[in-house]
Order: sequence, then C-alpha cells, then structure tokens
Amino acid sequence: MQQLIETRKTKAKSVKKKLTNGESKAHISNKDFVFEAPDNPSVLDGIRKDVFLDRYSLKDEEGSPIERYPEQMWKRVAWGISQQEKPSLRKSWQEKFYRAMEDFKFVPAGRILSGAGTPYQVTYYNCYVIPSPKDSRGGIMENITMTVEIQARGGGVGVNLSTLRPRGSRVRKVNGTSSGPVNWAALYSTANHDVIQQGGSRRGALMLMINDWHPDVEEFITVKQDLTKIPGANLSVCVSDAFMEAVAKDGDWDLAFPDISYFKYDEEWDGDLEKWKSKGYPVSVHKTIKAKVLWSMIAEAAWKSAEPGVVFIDRYNKLSNTWYFEKIIATNPCLTGDALVSTDKGLITIKELHEKRTAFKVLIDGRLSDVRFQVPQKVVETGKKQVYRLITREGYELRLTGDHKVLTEKGWIKALDLKMQDRIFISNRKGGFGEAGSLDEGQVLGWLVGDGTLKATSAVLSFFGEEKRELAPRFAQMVDQMVAGSQLVNRAYPVGRQAF
Repeated sequence: MQQLIETRKTKAKSVKKKLTNGESKAHISNKDFVFEAPDNPSVLDGIRKDVFLDRYSLKDEEGSPIERYPEQMWKRVAWGISQQEKPSLRKSWQEKFYRAMEDFKFVPAGRILSGAGTPYQVTYYNCYVIPSPKDSRGGIMENITMTVEIQARGGGVGVNLSTLRPRGSRVRKVNGTSSGPVNWAALYSTANHDVIQQGGSRRGALMLMINDWHPDVEEFITVKQDLTKIPGANLSVCVSDAFMEAVAKDGDWDLAFPDISYFKYDEEWDGDLEKWKSKGYPVSVHKTIKAKVLWSMIAEAAWKSAEPGVVFIDRYNKLSNTWYFEKIIATNPCLTGDALVSTDKGLITIKELHEKRTAFKVLIDGRLSDVRFQVPQKVVETGKKQVYRLITREGYELRLTGDHKVLTEKGWIKALDLKMQDRIFISNRKGGFGEAGSLDEGQVLGWLVGDGTLKATSAVLSFFGEEKRELAPRFAQMVDQMVAGSQLVNRAYPVGRQAF
C-alpha cells in the first residue's frame, strides 16, 4: 500500500507540474493517471475481461485500454475519491477506499469505476431523474439539452412527459396545434440513441414516462409496437392507486388535462393534476373509457413489444424514504431480472441467482470451452441500462442490454450492432436438470403436457402415428421405473401399453 501511495503521489505531482507550467489539459496524457500493476494481479478471462477492458479500464487517446488489471482501476478510483478529503487525510482514505474494493469486496457503480481519478468531466452517478419539461418549445429544448449533457457525462436519465399538452391542442402564439408528447418523445430518443455515447463507454440510457390520466396515454402505450419508433428510450406508464381501484371496480376512467386557455396555465402547470384540481383550476376531459380497457391495452402492448413498463407511482411515493420533502415523478431505466440462465440446476432467473446467492454452475457453449459447466465468480447488480428484445425467426427470444455481446457467425457482436441478416449461435449443449428429478421424469412430463391426458385416477400418454408409436415401449419402461422407485407406492400400480 505504501508503494501505491508513493506511485500516485508521483503521478499527481507530474500532472500538477504540467498544469503549473501552463500546459493545457489537452497535453496531459491519460497515461499520467495510470498506476503500475502489482506483482500478482487479478487475472480476468472471457466475458469478465471483455467487460472490464471495454467499460471500466482507462483508455488512451485512441480509445485502447491502458489499465490491464482491476488493481490499477481500484488504485485510480481510490486516489480520485480521496481527493475530496482534506490534504492531511487523503493518504489514509486512499488506503481505506482501496482495501474496500480489493478482490471485489465492494463494487462501486459503473460510472465511479470508469470516471473517478481520470481527467474527464464525467458524472459519478449512474442515474438521474430531471424535472418534467415546461409545456413550450423552449422548455422542451432546454429539457432535452439537460438530458444530453447528463448523458454525455455518463448518466442515465428519467423524464416524465405528462406536462406536455395532448396532440392537437391549440398553440396560441403560433396559431398552430401541438404534436403531443409522443412526438416529442421521438426527439428525446434521437438525441439519446443516435447522438450520445455516454462518457465514451456506453449509449445513453433514457426512461420516458407518462401518467395514466394523460389524454395521449393510449398512443404512448402502443407506439413501440412499431419497432422503428422511439428506439432510444424505454417507456413506462405511471399507474395511480385511483386507476387500479377503477380497474378492480370496472369503473370509468377520465383522460383529462388542464384547460390550457386558463390564465394560470403557463405560470403554474407542473404536471401534478391533483394539485391543479385542488386549487379549483379548470380541467378538460378529453375522453372517458373503462379502466379495464386501458389496463388490458397496457398488458397486451407489453406482451407484444415488451413496452411499456408500469410504475405504481402512488405506492412508490408512499414507500419512499424521502416522501416528506419530495414527490417522485419518474424513474431511471432498469435492467429486468427475468433473464433465464442455463445452470447445472436448470433454468433459473438471474434475479433469483442474485437474491439466493446459492452455489451454482453455468452451462458453457461447446464452441467456447471443453468444460461443460463452470463456476461463475459472482452475480452482481451492475447498474441500470436500457433493455432490448432480441427475437429470432425460429422464435427464440432474449431480453438484453444494448452492450450485451451475442455470439454470431461473425464473432461476438453487441446487441445494438446486430443486423437483421446476422445468424446467432444457440447453445449447443444440453442444460442441467438440477438435484431434483431426472431426464426420464422430464421426458415423461413433457410428453404428458404435449400429448397426454391427466385423469382423476390415471395419466395417459398418447402416441399417434407410426413414428411416435415406436417410442411407446420406451416411455412405458420409464414410467414403470419411476413409479417403482417412488416411496408413495404401497400397492400394485398397473403400467402398460394399449394400441388403438
């Protein structure tokens, strides 16, 4: 550790000397911020190495990694964070920070790992929620500018667009009509997806939201069924307790918005419809529908295109630790935990693997290793990112982040860089069946579900056609062995075949 401190002090003096001599930041090489590797560094391989070098290692001016080992990153981050302390305490805190991160005991958020201790003006926060835009062209462009600036520095952004007047509403100052929040959402998407590469290491992450009472909520719910629309953002509907109560009671639901002609509109409208109503200000009901119809629309759209998500916003605020001084209006994008991982114990969601923290092994594709199962280092929450849906022509489906690499005939390709004609490799090995059950049980139960009948006193497996009938003796044998080995059997149990 003493060597770590002295090495970094030398680096810091070198940078300080260059600045003192009048050299601009452009003449300070990123190599001035690189620590020496230890004698026995952590050796990463496979995807762990790829992710480290691609996302977290400090890069040179050409974008190539110049930190080869995690220890170099930990030293840089520890030094960078310790600079916020008083000069007399920095050495002590640098050592404490390093020891906390060493061997991955504590893993800071991704923006900290990639940005701390570097010469870049980047954020140390992964996630931001910014105020809703003012309902004006200037207000919207100012909000988009804020989004772009945050994302350029590496932060993900969440925005609630419920402040924006519905499609077709009058815009008095230009004698025109509004295009509505969904069209403006497309502009946010373009700025995020096509313009920003966050902090030099990832595309911008953006969550756009709208409240369940907004007159354009139906358009918002269905827009992403066209996969070319708003590709640079996730969408979610803020669902209130009142709406869910209306769904439960099969009640009506008003799609409403403040009267934009009211003289207080420009000055006081901030997206809080209940507050607006409580002041006695006028509201225009654009449409009344059954709450169940809207709820079914959300469910069907999510089934078709994995969008939109829902946020139970009232419950969110009630359970928030900061309920007493702020109202939550949106969230930052997040990665779903429902991705299935093929393990030695069967298919298990990554969320369950993270929460239970039980030992398991991951199935390895035969084209990558001769070893069938390997023990992963650990399952960790790495941050919040935009999620995409990858669907093959044969019906295989995977939800993944844009920077997730997929094995193709051309090699590993990031999901966002995949083309329609790319051919994707599917695992060429059978997964595990876990500690309970057996292959025979899985085959029998599979056939029972597919071509079988379950009665009160018996189970029938049906084999139609000559080819399937040839399998009947084998399945009869499997069932016989399964029943014979059961501890529940205390009497003769008939198993046989019957031709029809």
